[in-house]
Amino acid sequence: MATRFPRMCRSALDDLSGPEPKDDAWMTSEVQRQKAAAAVVIGGSVKKKGSHTNEDRLLRKGQSSGSDTMLEILNNCWFPNYIGRLCHLQFLSMDSNNLKGSLPKSLEGFQNCGPKTLPNLTTLCLSNNQFDGELPEWLSRLENLVELSMSHNKLQGPIPASLGTLQHLTSISLARNELNGSLPDSFGQLSELSYFDVSCNRLAGSLSEEHFSKLIRLNELHLGSNSFILNVSSNWIPPFQLFELGMNLCNLGPSFPTWLQSQKKVWDLDLSNASISSCIPNWFWDISSNIVRLNLSHNRLQGQLPNPLNVGPNAYIDLSSNLFEGPIPLSNQYIQLLDLSNNFFSGPVPLSIGEFMPYLSFLSLSGNQIIGPVPPSIGHMRIAAVIDLSRNSLAGSIPWTLSNCSHLIVLDLGNNNLSGTIPQSFGSLRLIQSLHLRNNKLSGELPFSFCNLSNLETLDLSYSRLSGNIPAWVGAAFMKLRILNLSFNAFTGGLPFELSNLSSLHVLDLAGSALLRRKLSGEFPKKLTNLRGLVTLNLSSNCINGSIPENISGMRQLASLDLSSNKLSGQITTFDASAFYGNPGLCGAPLVTKCEGENQDQGQSTIDQEEENDNGFIDEWFYLSVGLGFAVGILFPFFILAFKRSWCEAYFSFVDKIVNKLGLARRGATNGRNQRG
Repeated sequence: MATRFPRMCRSALDDLSGPEPKDDAWMTSEVQRQKAAAAVVIGGSVKKKGSHTNEDRLLRKGQSSGSDTMLEILNNCWFPNYIGRLCHLQFLSMDSNNLKGSLPKSLEGFQNCGPKTLPNLTTLCLSNNQFDGELPEWLSRLENLVELSMSHNKLQGPIPASLGTLQHLTSISLARNELNGSLPDSFGQLSELSYFDVSCNRLAGSLSEEHFSKLIRLNELHLGSNSFILNVSSNWIPPFQLFELGMNLCNLGPSFPTWLQSQKKVWDLDLSNASISSCIPNWFWDISSNIVRLNLSHNRLQGQLPNPLNVGPNAYIDLSSNLFEGPIPLSNQYIQLLDLSNNFFSGPVPLSIGEFMPYLSFLSLSGNQIIGPVPPSIGHMRIAAVIDLSRNSLAGSIPWTLSNCSHLIVLDLGNNNLSGTIPQSFGSLRLIQSLHLRNNKLSGELPFSFCNLSNLETLDLSYSRLSGNIPAWVGAAFMKLRILNLSFNAFTGGLPFELSNLSSLHVLDLAGSALLRRKLSGEFPKKLTNLRGLVTLNLSSNCINGSIPENISGMRQLASLDLSSNKLSGQITTFDASAFYGNPGLCGAPLVTKCEGENQDQGQSTIDQEEENDNGFIDEWFYLSVGLGFAVGILFPFFILAFKRSWCEAYFSFVDKIVNKLGLARRGATNGRNQRG
């Protein structure tokens, strides 16, 4: 995600844009001198002219004339010591370098600038580096400082209370560090402060009215992704009027904060995961017409929502994971994102939903109690990238009009009661990456038009009533496919060898159903062992015959294998015995059935070793694999569209945990095979 710099840093950087000045441009005008000072150090080196450098020239001029007041350093990995001697410096930006360690003491400037630390410095921008250590007390001696930006570093420890004495501060950005402790109430005395961001740290403690007592000019407040507890009276009226407020993951509950009633100008509001468990009061919807970004997700908000929702144009609305009930509300026609998933909404999807909200880019009604058909009007959402209606009780056929949503990246209609065939018109969804229709009552064959879906990465049609052969064109059309799940259907015929062309495949699940007579048959495709990136392979409960290729042990990424309940034969030497049950022609460790001439002690040793492994590993691995694919397929485009940092954090944290767990599991499986080998 792109770094968000405070407004002053951004505007100052814009002012300093332009080509690097030539040597004779140093004394031509004030603007050129400022640009020259701002362009001295580029790419981690200083331009040299003979035995002197532009650094020397800048230092002499900065100490004498006082004309060079701005300095920007880009793409650097070291902090120049001379900066502390530029006594007339007003603007210093070293954003987005690779600076490490503690904040350098050379910034204090005591040796050369008299009794005061860089007495003229008004803007200090050091964001998006790798500074660590604590915030030093000498920052409070930059008494003319107007903007302090140190976000996206690794700073630790408490925030010094002395920063609250810098009465000229208008902007403070300390977001995305590792700061801890409480927020000093001295910050409530910064009467000039308009922008305050300490989000995404490890801060905690109670926030009282004292913390905000004199913040009369504050219009952007970001305290989210900390553990603050807001402790203000029910009749408190803040001295400020906010445009943006982020307090996600803070404790604001249990009641909906009444002081928001005074915030008539707010347009960006994030109170997600804030321990609120009441209804949304009616007055909120009276002041919400300016809101274009609203995130109240992951609370315990109750009751019904007004219909239509009173929000601003081009709004992004996330009310997911609450206790809302009643009918699905509509909104104005320009809303772009609506997430009502994981609530208790009931009744049908409004028949005119696509006509009322044709500009939706993201729609999720997943995990509710919605009944009835998927309305054909949904095809009016022609720019939708994500449509998720999964985990409801929708019935009827899938409307062909969905193919009008030509920008779809993710379509999830899984876990419903949909019937009929998959529309041939879906072949026109050429941008789609994830298609989930699992656990429905769909019948018929795979549409031939699917061969046009060359961007598909996840295809899950499991637990339905699809039939016919698995077509050979699957192996030629889906070259980006990572997850293919056609399990628990009624497919027949052999496995096409063309499946071995799916070089990006991680999960292949073609398991049959023990309750159906129609199953896959034919020989085990030996070329499947060419899929070196395969993590999960499940062909269980079919009628596949022949021998298992010996080189299957060379599939080093393979951590979950289930070939049980088939007609396979031959000798095996790897993987857990449960992967091969129900194949009477197989022999050898880890099975009890020994091959002719096999050493009994060796076989028993292998079995004992397998019993030491986690018995639930295969199932856990399989579902983790599918879960990771679903997360990447479903959530990644969602976060491109989404507007709140908390969503991004939750997503990447989830993916990191899954990847780490998969890595550990895979290493465990590999080590087990090596020991057995």
